[in-house]
Amino acid sequence: VVIVDVASPSQPLKRPITADSALMNPEQRIIALKASTAESGGKDHLQIFNIEQKAKMKSHQMDEPVVFWKWLDATMLGIVTNTSVYHWSMSGDSTPEKVFDRTANLAGSQIISYKASQDMQWFALIGIAPGDASRPALVKGNMQLYSVAQQRSQALEAHMAAFTTHQVPGNAQKSQLVTFAQKMLQADGSVASKLHVIELGAPAGQTPFTKRTSELFFPPEFADDFPVVMQVSDKYGVIYIVTKSGLLFVYDVETASPVYRSRISQEPVFVGAAAPWRRRGCRLGLPDSQGSADIIRSHVHVEPVLKRSCHANNRAPCWIRGRLTVRVERYPQFDECLGGRALSARGARRGPRKGSPN
Repeated sequence: VVIVDVASPSQPLKRPITADSALMNPEQRIIALKASTAESGGKDHLQIFNIEQKAKMKSHQMDEPVVFWKWLDATMLGIVTNTSVYHWSMSGDSTPEKVFDRTANLAGSQIISYKASQDMQWFALIGIAPGDASRPALVKGNMQLYSVAQQRSQALEAHMAAFTTHQVPGNAQKSQLVTFAQKMLQADGSVASKLHVIELGAPAGQTPFTKRTSELFFPPEFADDFPVVMQVSDKYGVIYIVTKSGLLFVYDVETASPVYRSRISQEPVFVGAAAPWRRRGCRLGLPDSQGSADIIRSHVHVEPVLKRSCHANNRAPCWIRGRLTVRVERYPQFDECLGGRALSARGARRGPRKGSPN
């Protein structure tokens, strides 16, 4: 296993550990490992290690194969199998606990994302599946939205989603919002691309957040492109959306109004993450056409580019466009460390293959 700190990428940390998948904790030098061994009968064995202390913290053998997993925060792992979703806390001697079962709309889908609201009361599980026979290049997006309080799920069509909060003027509490992007083939053969911003569980006595819907405009040459990354900046109140073909969309949370669109990568994007320690920006992982690893961090400098003007009479805010600055940093050290093997969207290594990496 090779660990690269993006603050000092020229000094990778190598450990003689064999694993099918590895996840670094977002805040601590702790790593989660997944491996399938003969001793476990082919079942996935999960372990959590403290790198600095060189000690194993926890381990567990799953009864089902793990198809997707990620750190939900610094203390909790989200684990997805073919039938259910589990959470595994680092505290104590706890084992993975089942949170909910997967809905039928995700059957046969490749899970590409699992998101949690800040208060851990709402979860979104997202997968993609082959497109219709009439438009096979346009993959389907399927999403399961789960409420802890209601113990209930809702099946939706969406390629990507994110949670955020928003302060409605006059309300004592912030509104919990979910934003999701969908690109669907219609009965007449046309394609509908939409961004939705919806309030979840509006508190009694508060002014509800007005549901917002906006078009995601894809140029003709990106007809079969679709969102693969979505992050929300609570500081600036904007939604960042990145597509498989490298398009970046920026939308206002409160109004769902489009703010900016540009192509930031010529290579396919398969995964992305927020970079909160940079205060702004989005870190993206990009494979090149030979399947090697190429990690970039793209900074969209919001303050010099956009100024939000809030009116004293509480009318809808407007965006004043300024000069755009997008800075990209690349980390070829990832490719060198992995020996030409890229990290797949599921966190496992994969070797180079001919043709498109997708």
